[in-house]
Amino acid sequence: MKPNFLLFMLALLAAPVFAAKMTMPSDAPKSYVTECGSCHMAYPPQMLASTDWLLIMSQLEKHFGTDASLELARRDEITNFLD
Repeated sequence: MKPNFLLFMLALLAAPVFAAKMTMPSDAPKSYVTECGSCHMAYPPQMLASTDWLLIMSQLEKHFGTDASLELARRDEITNFLD
């Protein structure tokens, strides 16, 4: 489990470099850009595997030390987009 966590953290550190070269899909819901982009860059969904996005979206109440909880409808909309 620890090697996976370390790889995940390294990927997050390198993500902005790779994300800057990727475009956001045209079907991205506005809620994704406004909610996620209010604290950090709204990363293009292709940055992570679907399972990683699902894990992140299932733990928003402890999102990297911050409570990023969303109302159910908004969370579902964003999760469906990322999945």
